[in-house]
Formats: sequence, C-alpha cells, structure tokens
Amino acid sequence: MKRKNLIIILLSAILFSLILDVLIRAYYYSKFYLKFDSNEFNNIATPFISLLGFIGLIITTVISLNQV
Repeated sequence: MKRKNLIIILLSAILFSLILDVLIRAYYYSKFYLKFDSNEFNNIATPFISLLGFIGLIITTVISLNQV
C-alpha cells in the first residue's frame, strides 16, 4: 500500500509541475509582464515600504529603551 501511495504522490507532483510550467510559459509568452506602470507600482509599494520603515523605527526605539 505504501508503494502505491508513493507512486500516486510522485505522479501528482509531476502533473502539478507540468501544469505549472504550462501556465508560467503562457504568462510570459503573452508579454503581459512587460506592461509596467510606474505610478501603479508606486501606489502599491509606497505604503508597504512606509510600514516597514515604521516597524523599523519601533524596533529601534524598543532596543534603545531596553539599553537604558
């Protein structure tokens, strides 16, 4: 029974890899990934980068207060 389960798992993994490969190739051959809008990127990335900076300030403050 173990051997049969192992074969099914391996075949499933191979099938999943093939489907993933086809989807990735379809995505890259459609040239959709080349359409880059810097304004859209800034609208998405700026709040995330600001949040990381704020978390960094909090960590720095906590470390500074613990040293006193």
